[in-house]
Amino acid sequence: MNLNPRYLVAKLREIPEYQQLFEKAWAWGVTLERIVGALAAFERTLLVTNSLFDRYLHSDLHVLGADEKQGMTIFFGERGTCAKCHAGSLLTDQKFYNLGVAELPELINNPQHRSTRNFFLGEMGLKAMDRDPGDYVVTREASNMGAFRTPPLRQVEQTGPYMHNGSIATLTEVIEYFNQGGE
Repeated sequence: MNLNPRYLVAKLREIPEYQQLFEKAWAWGVTLERIVGALAAFERTLLVTNSLFDRYLHSDLHVLGADEKQGMTIFFGERGTCAKCHAGSLLTDQKFYNLGVAELPELINNPQHRSTRNFFLGEMGLKAMDRDPGDYVVTREASNMGAFRTPPLRQVEQTGPYMHNGSIATLTEVIEYFNQGGE
């Protein structure tokens, strides 16, 4: 979650809804162990094994409609070249890229967001920045400034908003973003 664990616990303890949910689930308040447990429990629910795409890949060739098949042709073909980065069983190459996604002004100007980012950067031995440095935090290589891992596309329709900072609301807008060549 890109937060110092102590800060994460303190932050969630300040949000009444989280306090209530943690007390309802465990009869105790927010702790790091319970946060990790809650995230692990959530992630265990994210299994996809019988989507239309899975069934198509397992030779049920009639399960997809004409629009879906046309979309696959674009996705895997030269027109979209999406599969260049979104490949493999999870539809990700697990590599990092800087796509030029702009920082949202409301995030840059939000004191809580800014202080959280700058606290994290300070913990990592970096100076304060107006934007998320991405993989640069780990590698310290200038070429990785603003680079983020290619996300998997399994269940993508359920995981909006999109991009590293949630700056694109819908999948249609993501496609428009790439059709324009990014920023």
